[in-house]
Amino acid sequence: MARFASLVGQPPLRYLTSLRMTRAKHLLLTGPGGVERVAGDVGYGSVQAFTRAFKRSFGMTPAEFRGRQRISKRLELRSA
Repeated sequence: MARFASLVGQPPLRYLTSLRMTRAKHLLLTGPGGVERVAGDVGYGSVQAFTRAFKRSFGMTPAEFRGRQRISKRLELRSA
C-alpha cells in the first residue's frame, strides 16, 4: 500500500473512489440511466452507498449534480 501511495500520490481506496466518481459524473451527464444504474455501473452495491460517496466527493447528491448541470446547459443555450 505504501508503494502504491508513493507512486500514485494517494492510497489505493481513495484512488479507486476517485476513478469511480469521475466515471459517475460522466455517466450522470451523458448516460440515459438513472442514479440506480450509475451506482451499479461504477461498482456500488447500493444507491445509498453511492450517494454518500458522491456527496462526500462533490458536496451534493448525484441527483442535485445532474439537475444543476441541466440548468446550466439550459442557461447557456438561452444566452447563445
